[in-house]
Amino acid sequence: MRDFLWVALTAGPIVFALTAVVRRLMPRIGAVDMPNERSSHVAPTPRGGGIAVLIGLGTSFFIFGGAGDRVLVCALVAAVAVAAVGLADDVKHLSILPRLIVHLTVAIVTIWIGDLVLRRIELPFVTVGLDGLALPFTVFFVVGWINAYNFMDGVNGIAAVQAIIGGTALAALLWRSGDSAGAMTAMALAGACAGFLPWNFPVGRIFMGDVGSGPIGFLFSILILRASPKVGVVAAALPLFPFLFDSSVTMVWRAARGEKFFTPHRKHFYQQLAQLSGSHVVSTVVWGSLAVISSAAALAYPNINDVGAAWVLTSVLVIHTCAAIAIGWRFRRLRPGADGLT
Repeated sequence: MRDFLWVALTAGPIVFALTAVVRRLMPRIGAVDMPNERSSHVAPTPRGGGIAVLIGLGTSFFIFGGAGDRVLVCALVAAVAVAAVGLADDVKHLSILPRLIVHLTVAIVTIWIGDLVLRRIELPFVTVGLDGLALPFTVFFVVGWINAYNFMDGVNGIAAVQAIIGGTALAALLWRSGDSAGAMTAMALAGACAGFLPWNFPVGRIFMGDVGSGPIGFLFSILILRASPKVGVVAAALPLFPFLFDSSVTMVWRAARGEKFFTPHRKHFYQQLAQLSGSHVVSTVVWGSLAVISSAAALAYPNINDVGAAWVLTSVLVIHTCAAIAIGWRFRRLRPGADGLT
């Protein structure tokens, strides 16, 4: 595993240096986030830092021999396509249709080339076979992760911190399962986001933008699918559970209320916590702590019996649920009528 640290240590400095350049260039093409009533920031801020993240990730990937893995090369090319439509959205605010077309296309092509169809979900005491739903479910899984990561990139540092912690845990799972190329890619992703973090946390001097959050979510979904045959999809997805939980619960809640859940809002639990505390740092630290707990659970999960696995999953779910209830209750109590899950 020590060798994989060099992958991260290569990607990080490249991204850190390139972000300084990207930060100067983005305002020239109109990639500036102007604050509005839905924003979590108060000053115009360049976005598009994800360009540096993707370049640093790709550079480290190829330096350390990733070009020999056809599926991962395909995934990186597909990530560039996701980044391109994300950049267009950062600059011109695209409608959902062109973004969805690109997301569906890259998901289907990458799943087909890599034979990454998720055919079953192994839970404690039971395995759920997906049968005829396997392909559509897998496509939905990938597209969902692209957008979930985008939804969750709303306060300074949260997306990068999740990628650093979750990417490192996923790299360990992949390495233990014998997938060194997958582990290298996960570590490159973690290292690239570590290089971006000082520019975005605690103060957001540049945002990652859709050009960064979309490709990161996409690559994580592919790495999860890649790890699933060896460690199971539950263990592979656990390092990213804080993002999955918040985005899923918020989406279902808004859909149940008849709202357009895909439109911008500030109803995620992490956004409510940022509003309550008046600090992005608090929200990022809490979600980073949840990522550490979930990652520890992921590393333990493949090596325990069904009873232990049930306890692990229940504990992770209870911790996240209690955090969400506490945040939602206090938000409703202190800010009645505000834009939250009320």
